Amino acid sequence: MRVTVIAGNGLGGTEKAAFIYAAELARRGHQVCALTSMTGPRTSTLLDAAVAIHEIPYETEALKRHFDQFAPDIIHQHVSGYGDQRTLYNAMDQCKGKRPKVIETNVFGRLMDRYDNGHVSFRMFVSMASGCQAFRRPCIRPIIPSADKHSILSNPLPDFEAPSDARRAAIREELGVADSDILWIRVGRPAGKWTSWDCDAFARARRRDRRLRLLLMEPTPAVTREIEAGRWGDGIQIKRASSDFHYLAELYGSADAMIHASNFGESYGYTLAEGMQAGLPIVTLSTPWGDSGQIQLVEHNGNGFVCCSVHGMTEAMLEICRNHDLRKRMSVLARTRIAQISNRSRDVDLLEQIMIFVTGGSIGQVMQGRFSEWMEYRQVFESAENDLYERDLGLKIPVIRWKAYGKYRIMRSGAREALERLRLSLATATSS
Repeated sequence: MRVTVIAGNGLGGTEKAAFIYAAELARRGHQVCALTSMTGPRTSTLLDAAVAIHEIPYETEALKRHFDQFAPDIIHQHVSGYGDQRTLYNAMDQCKGKRPKVIETNVFGRLMDRYDNGHVSFRMFVSMASGCQAFRRPCIRPIIPSADKHSILSNPLPDFEAPSDARRAAIREELGVADSDILWIRVGRPAGKWTSWDCDAFARARRRDRRLRLLLMEPTPAVTREIEAGRWGDGIQIKRASSDFHYLAELYGSADAMIHASNFGESYGYTLAEGMQAGLPIVTLSTPWGDSGQIQLVEHNGNGFVCCSVHGMTEAMLEICRNHDLRKRMSVLARTRIAQISNRSRDVDLLEQIMIFVTGGSIGQVMQGRFSEWMEYRQVFESAENDLYERDLGLKIPVIRWKAYGKYRIMRSGAREALERLRLSLATATSS
């Protein structure tokens, strides 16, 4: 098939997923064209797979010319779920020939596209957790998931090669980390997901076990200033975000564990997934008020611990540090679990079946199987949000506080989305 992929070309996970899938489709013989920038950290992913790159303005006329000339069967757009996609839809409506079918990777589990009106044939969510949340949030129109309209297409992972023992030792020496130290890592970009919770938990744990070290890449300026001012004690070092993905993989492979406490969670959690590839046990925070992809990746008391407070994260870090056998067990489970969640070959099979289906075929076995898995996960999703380390410790008060905070955040978010839904509905009614 002829496939047009629409995505940016930055360091983010959205671009990574879009380009890996574009490259895999091209390797399977599809003719793929990416509408993106020629200059960016991920261009080589496309060029190595002979994906054509068309650097055109995202405007109706430019898109229309591309569709008329390239004549794609499929448009694969990677979008937030609440943005304005009228530019694309207007261009589609003006196509001279057969209108291409649009499939959408809905990155944040939002169903707020008021201009869709049948333009999108199929929506895919990046994790089962995100897919579950999409249908319990306020929407413009009530929607229920169905196998002919929705599925879960996990973000694909690049190949991972663990650093040699010598290279691992060299990297730790460069970081000033001794063999006996326990190196924790937290990777991200300087955006709104960062809080001081990771640093707070680490500082408390380090006061009780001096072997702990923490590497951060790249916190917000506010968190950086706190660290530099000494608020969180010693043992923390900061690195700038890097487009050297091989070195980043080596950092994962040189660490011992990962901590990840996000202000509003992850719809998927590339950082967590890549840490799991490297066999890192993970301490994370459940965020029922936001995105909760992290609780699908991190199975509590399996490949890590899911917590609801700084106190819980502190105790979980210390337990992982004290117990070498536990670290080894969690490391094995981490690799196994992420291989089950994100299997590139199987997921490209799914993507191809979706492409065939929207262009006139029938629902394939992989499509039906993935939908059934998702529906089964919906039955346990809420209980997974409440499977917490603090409950294991018998600490009810932090759990109560966390649930109260979560309900407050949910109510606030729900009110905002309900008002936005009303505003968008009124705008749609006025425009029609």
